[in-house]
Amino acid sequence: MQRLKTIGDIQTAAERLENSALQWLNSCSTASVNEKIVTGQKHLQECLKICSQPWKSIIMGQSGGEKNLLLNALLDSTELIPSQHKQNICNTLEISLEFRSAKKPPTLEKSQLILVNKEQSFSIVNKFLQLLSDKSISLPTQIESWDDLQLIEDILVSAPASSIMSYQAIEYIIALKNNISLISDKGHIFDISSYQLNSCLFSENLSLANTEKSLAEFQQQCLDIQEKQPSLLSSHSKLETSEILAIFPLIYKVFMSVDVWEDPFQEKLGSATNPIIFINIPDLSKQSSVKDLVLLEKEIFHIHSLLFVLDSAHVVNNKISELERLFWDQLKKLGDRTILAFNRFEKFPYFSSSNYSEFCNRGDKTGFSSILQLSKSICNDFSNQVYLCSAVSYLFESRMERSNWVFGKSQWFANGERQASHSLFKRNRSQIEKYIYQLSTDPKLKLEKQSKLTLEKYLEKAGVPKLRNALIRMSKDKGQQYIKEKALHALHSAYTILTKALPQNGEPSINIEITSLAQKFYRDLEVAIADAFPSGPSHFQKLMVRDKNEDLPLWEIMERHISSRIVNWPEWFAILNQNQEDRQDQKEIHFEEGRETKTFGRYNKLKKSGTEVPKEFEAFNERFQETAEEIYTYSLEMIEKSILYSIERFENHPDYQQICETFRSAIDLDKLMQSEEGLPLMDAWKPSQMAKEDILPEIIERVKDETEAMKNLRYPYDVHKPCNWNMALIVRIQVQILKTLRDRISRLIASAEANFQSFFINEIFRGEILPLVRGSLHNNQFLAAIVKTDGLSPTTGNETLRDILGSIKVLQ
Repeated sequence: MQRLKTIGDIQTAAERLENSALQWLNSCSTASVNEKIVTGQKHLQECLKICSQPWKSIIMGQSGGEKNLLLNALLDSTELIPSQHKQNICNTLEISLEFRSAKKPPTLEKSQLILVNKEQSFSIVNKFLQLLSDKSISLPTQIESWDDLQLIEDILVSAPASSIMSYQAIEYIIALKNNISLISDKGHIFDISSYQLNSCLFSENLSLANTEKSLAEFQQQCLDIQEKQPSLLSSHSKLETSEILAIFPLIYKVFMSVDVWEDPFQEKLGSATNPIIFINIPDLSKQSSVKDLVLLEKEIFHIHSLLFVLDSAHVVNNKISELERLFWDQLKKLGDRTILAFNRFEKFPYFSSSNYSEFCNRGDKTGFSSILQLSKSICNDFSNQVYLCSAVSYLFESRMERSNWVFGKSQWFANGERQASHSLFKRNRSQIEKYIYQLSTDPKLKLEKQSKLTLEKYLEKAGVPKLRNALIRMSKDKGQQYIKEKALHALHSAYTILTKALPQNGEPSINIEITSLAQKFYRDLEVAIADAFPSGPSHFQKLMVRDKNEDLPLWEIMERHISSRIVNWPEWFAILNQNQEDRQDQKEIHFEEGRETKTFGRYNKLKKSGTEVPKEFEAFNERFQETAEEIYTYSLEMIEKSILYSIERFENHPDYQQICETFRSAIDLDKLMQSEEGLPLMDAWKPSQMAKEDILPEIIERVKDETEAMKNLRYPYDVHKPCNWNMALIVRIQVQILKTLRDRISRLIASAEANFQSFFINEIFRGEILPLVRGSLHNNQFLAAIVKTDGLSPTTGNETLRDILGSIKVLQ
């Protein structure tokens, strides 16, 4: 029995089982069996989806811990993520990390704003109702439809204001009621700029909720905000700055995609790894929102680690609000997936102590023991789950180490308060080393070994690198375990259903050898259509012509042809070789001021005789029409030739010929030709045979607009206009004619190429041949009818299916 040790093992087993189930589905005729197979397939798809989930880490904390600054430090930046010292109500921020090998500062690739969806909206309102009902406000237990919102708003406004939660509920309901059109099943998404990300969504306290006004006054304020946006965002995806305030209560999260250097995260490109996502939720405070609590409840069961940031400068047991207590109840569910980060440790107030014991316990004052007690009440493993750090000092230390690195605006490091914080870090370093020495030598302090390890980690660049590595390691370890358990559960559900539906003796069987060949041929057929052969592509999507042992683009051939046809007009030679006698008599008499004068005729005998050229452009117009018609005809011929050559390059590619021949060798071609289901297969092997009859006429018909435009080309000069010929005019006319014809022919070729790609690749192969071939190759009765009877293993698909089910027996 195969042991499924990794996510990759589970994924491979699910894919094998899904392929067998698909063949099985096409071979069965019993409706009840088919129904079980379809249900099993759904569980297999869920299993594969779970296997590709990212590792998620939630980052949260109490006010004052400079959580956003710490997150910036983890990404080696000062201001990639908006960071504020003052408390504000901001938004949940989801950061997807994309790793790259280049040693470059992190860059923001994409940012989006995502609104709550319909299900989340109902959950948030119902959570408000539940919590407010506990405060003796007579409210419905839950809402049934959007029509209930107005009733709830009226009840809240008339009720006595007992807490800020009432204001938050009114703000949320009014925003929801006035923006119902934006609440979809999946959540409305807006693209936002980095300017909006910094200046609008995080820089200010966008929530209007406060208890300084009466509920009625606050209600009117919220209504005024909504009235200023009468047609809010109903027809565009871009978000204007002025609109953010009106929909702030409805924001689910802000999404950022960030490119980061892989080295600090100990990630290597090319390895089979899941993406990593940081979810930064708003700071916990007395103004925390019920919306944040509901969304945290939704997220918390799908994360793999939690980083909780606290303020080392003020580690005290303050009273927490009711909503904060609910947050803490959620955090307790994470257990050993939690990391505590005590930020701003350089400002910890008790470094003046002479020894570790005094530093740890200050009598009636709070010393390092406050950190120890809080950590041990939350974390199981103090040394691996608790990290002392200073984001400010780390950034200063990293800047000295990487002078060419762009951390952000240089003014950030010129701030006096930050410089003072870094000075504290350097000043306290020797004192911490002294404490570590005492912990190592004093036998009475052996129980404090965990404290020693924690302090040592802080000395290495202010503790941030160790914290970052621990966070990634925990996300991977816990994430891998969590994903594996969920995937195994889905795989087991599929296993149970498919085992019960396993065909019995006498039911249609599958020859494993031919089905394997059929599956491989279908996969290779998809590769061929994508032109992604291992030995190199055929470039069959491009229209080319074989010329002198090389493939040349069709446009290059046509450009040569156009140029040669234009410059060879006999009219040009007539102009260049015309005799002066053609314009006037050799001894033409001119009269000037009443006197008779003669033209200079000394060299008349040396002049070449020529052809008379008309003074108007009519002759050139006729020549232009004749040339355009010839080029048009030639273009269509070359288009047909190049399309046929493209199809031949597709079918004659050595890799494609080999995969076709391998599959053909296992089937009886005579039987295949007698079957209607075999026609798509034969067309896939030799599409050039249907090209002249079905493909070329259709493409020529589709470029009809361009061909009609070619027929209606007009000569670029007035045919009745007199002209005085000279070399400049000849050049200008040639250039204009060449430009006119080249432009029209280039459009014709581009249209032909686009229609060829669309018709041959998408409509014929992907739209017609692939689905039919897939259905045929998964039909066991069809395969049994065309397979050669000699040289194949007698192993049946049912036996193979039993083998697969036996090898992935899980969670019994």
